[in-house]
Amino acid sequence: MGFPEKIAVRFTEEEADYVSLRPILRQPFTAEELVGMILTATGKHPERVREILHAGTLVYNMYRYWWERLEVEPEAVAEMLARFPDADPTRAFRAEECVAVLLESGGQPSRVAAPALSAVEGATFEVGRNVASRKRLFRSRSFWDCLLELARASPEAGPVYQDYSYARRADLYALWLVPEQVGALAGEAARLATRELRAQLGRLPKTTRIVFVCPRPG
Repeated sequence: MGFPEKIAVRFTEEEADYVSLRPILRQPFTAEELVGMILTATGKHPERVREILHAGTLVYNMYRYWWERLEVEPEAVAEMLARFPDADPTRAFRAEECVAVLLESGGQPSRVAAPALSAVEGATFEVGRNVASRKRLFRSRSFWDCLLELARASPEAGPVYQDYSYARRADLYALWLVPEQVGALAGEAARLATRELRAQLGRLPKTTRIVFVCPRPG
């Protein structure tokens, strides 16, 4: 069996530990839209995609989605997955394409590609380019400039390709930091980041790596 042209999907806000009283909404999804959402949880693993299609439920972005169970043949799933991008470690890091960074704490350096959206035994804090590129009064540089300069100054140690994020539709590149880099970055944040951003960077001294988020063109 292949995919139906339209899939009736219900969804509501996910509430832990008790019955949700939120309204249930309904929306028709195309097969590509539904599979694209499933990929954010599974990555490109055909059997896991088939399992979730059959289960008929998924939690995504704090919402729970339901649909009638779908029995889809492996060939149809493979054909659908071919429409989506693959991770590509040959893609070079380009600082100008970066739109956000994830500041992660915990874990140990690794050159092995791994899903970089999960916190590495610690916490993850996202900093967007639109916020970090704002300059303080009388400053010629922004905190975003510091982040990109740090990436450009470490050609051998990274940023190293990690994975493709279906949730962000972006390639992810990780740069592991040594304590001296963390200290320098914290100092630059105190000097250059706006008041709003400084208030959110309390965990910066515990950062062990930066993941650069670079949307893939097209």
